[in-house]
Amino acid sequence: MARPLRLRRVMSLGLTLLRGLAAPFLLCTLYVACSSSESSASDSSARETTQDASADAKQAEAVSCDDRRATSAMTCGSLSWSTSEVKSRPRNHHATFIVSTAAGPYLFAIGGADGQKGIASVDAAPVAADGSLGPFEGRAPLTMPTGGLTGGVVGNVIVVAGGMTDMSVTAESFRAVVGDDGSLGAWAPAGSTGRARMHPGGFTRGDSIYVLGGFDDPNVWDDVVRATVGADGIVSAWMPAGTLPGPRSHASVLERDGFVYLVGGLEKSAFDNPPLLNDAWRGRVLDDGSLGEWTAMPSFPVRIATHASFFYGGYLYVAGGMSGATELNRVWRAVIDADHALGEWEEVASLPIARGHVHQLPVFGNHVYSVGGALDLDLHSTDHVDVGVFE
Repeated sequence: MARPLRLRRVMSLGLTLLRGLAAPFLLCTLYVACSSSESSASDSSARETTQDASADAKQAEAVSCDDRRATSAMTCGSLSWSTSEVKSRPRNHHATFIVSTAAGPYLFAIGGADGQKGIASVDAAPVAADGSLGPFEGRAPLTMPTGGLTGGVVGNVIVVAGGMTDMSVTAESFRAVVGDDGSLGAWAPAGSTGRARMHPGGFTRGDSIYVLGGFDDPNVWDDVVRATVGADGIVSAWMPAGTLPGPRSHASVLERDGFVYLVGGLEKSAFDNPPLLNDAWRGRVLDDGSLGEWTAMPSFPVRIATHASFFYGGYLYVAGGMSGATELNRVWRAVIDADHALGEWEEVASLPIARGHVHQLPVFGNHVYSVGGALDLDLHSTDHVDVGVFE
C-alpha cells in the first residue's frame, strides 16, 4: 500500500511538494551618390549590395519559421491555441515526440501516469499536411509503466530514459524503431544512464541523444550523459558529457544550433519541499560533444517547474507547468539574439487549460502540440490535445 503513495509523492509538484513534486531581412536601403565622378563605383557598389541582399533574402526564404535557424526578423505570425477534436488517453509525466515516416509524420505519446497509476501504453496519431490530427492508435507499449521519463528521436528511432516505474526510479533506457507506415517495433534495452533519475531533461543533436540531471531522493544530479544512435538503430553506451550549472530536475531543456537552453526546475530533492527556480541558462555543445560553458540568461518571470519549451520563429517559448501549488496555462517567449543569448521574457497567448507535467511540445510546420497533462496535485489528467497555430 505504500507504493502508490510514493508514486503520488514523487510524480506531482506544488508548494507542498510531498504531494506535488515528488512530483525572435536585414532591410537594406541603398543611398547612391549622384556625383558623375563616382557613378561607376557607385553603380558597382549598388549591384554588389543588391546581389548580397538578394542572396540574404533567398537564404531567409529557404529557412522556415519552424526551422531552428529561424530568426525573429522573419514574419512568422502570432500564436493562438485551440483544443483538437482528437483526444488523447488521459496522461501526464509522459514523453511526446513527432516522428517523420514515409507515410507522413506521427505524433507519439509515451508512458506517463494518471492519478496514482503508471502508464506503459504508447499511442500515435497521424499528422496531416495542414497540421490536423487523426485519431490516436495504440502502439507497442513500454516494457513497464514509466512516468517522468525523457528521451528523443534520432532518425526513425525513439529513445527514452529514466523515470519512475511501478517499482522505483530507474537508470535504464530503451529504444524502439518506427516503421515506414508509422508502426512501432518492440522496445529493447538501450543501456544504463549511470544513475537512477526521475524528471531528467533530454535533447537530441545529430545522431546523439543527451540526458541531463534528474533526481533520486535524496539526490539531485548535475551530470550530463550522452549516447549515439547508429544507422542500425543500436544505441551506444552512455558516457559522461559534461555538467549542468548545478543540480537540476523538473526543468525544460532544448538545443538550438549547438546552444542549449535550460529554464526553471528544482535544485533540491522534491521530498525537501524546495522552492521552485526561475533562472535560465544557455550552455554550449563543445567540440568533443560534451555540454558546458553555461551563461546566465534573463530570469524567468515566475518560479516554475514541470513546464515545457519549444522553438519557433527565432524565439524560445515556455508553456504551462506549475508555479507554487498552481498549474499554469500561461505562455512566455524570449527572443534569441544573433549571439544566441535570450532577450527579456514576454507573455503571449495562453493555453486553453492550465496543466503541468507536459514535458515536450513538438512542432510541425506552424503547429505546436500539447498532449494531456496533470490538472491538479493528485495527478488527475486531461485528455486534451491543445494545438497552437502561428498565423
